[in-house]
Amino acid sequence: MADTKGSTAARRFGRELSRLRKGRELTQDALARLIGDVSASHLSNLERGYREPTPGLVARLDAAMRLGDHFARTWDDVSGSGRQAWLEEVSVLLRQAAALYDYQGFVFPGYLQTDAYARTIIRAGAPWLSAEQVEDKVNERRADADAILATESPSLWAVVDGTVLDRRYGSAKIMLEQLTHVADLVERDRLHLQVLPPASARHPGVSGSFIVIGGNPDAVYAESIHEGQIVTSAEGVARYRMLYGALQAAALDHDTTATMLRDEMRKLEHE
Repeated sequence: MADTKGSTAARRFGRELSRLRKGRELTQDALARLIGDVSASHLSNLERGYREPTPGLVARLDAAMRLGDHFARTWDDVSGSGRQAWLEEVSVLLRQAAALYDYQGFVFPGYLQTDAYARTIIRAGAPWLSAEQVEDKVNERRADADAILATESPSLWAVVDGTVLDRRYGSAKIMLEQLTHVADLVERDRLHLQVLPPASARHPGVSGSFIVIGGNPDAVYAESIHEGQIVTSAEGVARYRMLYGALQAAALDHDTTATMLRDEMRKLEHE
C-alpha cells in the first residue's frame, strides 16, 4: 500500500500496535516471526505511522497476538471507515460525551423517551421481538436516559422532524406523557430543541437520522434500517456537522418550538 507518512489514522494505529507489542514483551523481530510473512522493518514503519496496514496484515496481527478482532476494530475506528456500531459502544460514547447534536426524522431520541413511548415504538419497529426482549430494550434506553439526564453534561441539542410531534404512537395518553417529558426538559434548559417543519422546501435530513457526539475526538453515530455506523474520520465528522448546521438553519427556533410543544399537548388533552 502507498506510503502515508504522517496520516493521523496510521499514527494512531501504530501507537496501539507498539503499545500492545511492548506489553507482551515482544521485539519487532519476534512479532515478525510470529506473523511469518512480514519484516521487522515493515512493522517499524507501521508503528511509526509511515505505512497503513492492509486488511490481511491486520487479521494476521490479531491472530499472532491472539487479540480476537482488536486490531481490525482499531483500524476501522481510527480510519473512520463507517464500521458497524456496537450498541454498548454507542451507549458509552453518549454517556461520556461533552455534547450531543441529534437529528431524528421519525421519533424522539432514545435518551429522551418515556418507557411507554419507547415500548410502543420498539414493538412497532421490531414485531419479531418477544415481550421480554422488548422490555430489555426499554430498560437499556432508560439506563442511558438516567445516566445522560442526571447531570448537566452532556449538553443536549436536537432537531426533530415536525411529524414527530404529530404522530400518535400507542395512544394520545402515551404521546401526551412523552411531550410533557420533553417540554419539561426544554423549559429547564436541559435540552435545546428545534422542529423542522414538514412543509419545508429544503429538508437537509433526507439522508437519515444521526448524532454528532462531541468528545475527544468527535464521532458520529448514523442510523440505517438495518444497523448503525460509527464515523470517526475528521472529514466524515465535518460533513455531518455541516449537515447538522443546515438542519438547524432550516428548523424553527427554540422558542417557537417550545410553543408548538405546548400547543400539541393541549390538543392531546382533548383527544
